[in-house]
Amino acid sequence: MHIMDFNCYKDFTQSWLLLQPKKGYGMWGKIAECLGKNSVQVSQIFKGDRDLGLDQSYLLTKFMKLTPLETKYFMAMVSYGHSGHFEAKEYWLDQLKSISGQFSNVTNRIKGKENELSKKDQSVFYSSWIYSAVRICCDIPKLNHPSTIASYLGVSVRLVEEALQFLISVGLVKKVGTNILEVGATKTHVSKISPHVRSHWKNWHLKAISKFEEAVEKDHLFFSATTAVDKKTAKEIKEILLNSTEQAFQTLESSKSEVVYTLNIDWFEL
Repeated sequence: MHIMDFNCYKDFTQSWLLLQPKKGYGMWGKIAECLGKNSVQVSQIFKGDRDLGLDQSYLLTKFMKLTPLETKYFMAMVSYGHSGHFEAKEYWLDQLKSISGQFSNVTNRIKGKENELSKKDQSVFYSSWIYSAVRICCDIPKLNHPSTIASYLGVSVRLVEEALQFLISVGLVKKVGTNILEVGATKTHVSKISPHVRSHWKNWHLKAISKFEEAVEKDHLFFSATTAVDKKTAKEIKEILLNSTEQAFQTLESSKSEVVYTLNIDWFEL
C-alpha cells in the first residue's frame, strides 16, 4: 500500500491503521488525542460526513510520520475532499497527479535527514566509491579506525586516511574523543539530474562487477533478466521496485550496523 494509491484521505488513514501493530488497535484514541478531539468526533470524521481542518490534517501527518512529499499529497487529498465545485475538484485532482509523479524520484521516497554538500564537495564525494564506503564503515563500532577500515575494504591505510580527512572536513564523519569515528549526517543522495550521478552509478556498478567472483562464497545476490513487456506493465514494475526500495530503507532504520552492503537497481528500456 502506498499513499499515492488513494484520492481520499479517509480511506488512506483507515488503510494505514490496519498496517500498524495489532492492526491499529488503540490507535484511534491516540489520533483523537493528537487532534484534540474525542473518539466520537474522530469517528464522525473518518466514518462519516465531517472533514478534518487543514491544521488538524497537518498534525495527523506528523503523527503518521509521513515524508515531506507524502505530507504534501495528504494535504492535497484533504483539499480535494473539501472541494465542492467541480473546477476546484479538478484542480486538486491535477495536484494529486502532479505530486504522485514526483514519487518516481528515489530521493523523495527515502526518509532521512539530507546532508547538504557544496557543489565542490559533491564533485569529490561522488568521484569514487571509497568516500561513501569509508563513511559507512565508520557506523560499525569494530571498524572505526583507519587500519581496520582499510583491511575490511581491501585498500591502503593511506587511501582511507585521505578519505577520512575529506569526510571529517565536510561533516559526513565526526570524531568522538581521540580515536572513535562516527557517521555525521544521516543520509546523502545524488539526484538523477545531478552532473555527478553518472559517476556515482558507474562507481558502484564497477564495484559490483569486482564482486562477481565472490557471489557463491559470500552469498551475494546478482540477478539479470531481459524481457518483452508492455509500457503499462513496465511502469508497474518500476513502482514495485521503488516500493521495495522504500521498504528496505524503512527496515534499515531499526538495523544494527555490523557489515556494509551495497544496493544497485536497474530497470531500463533497451
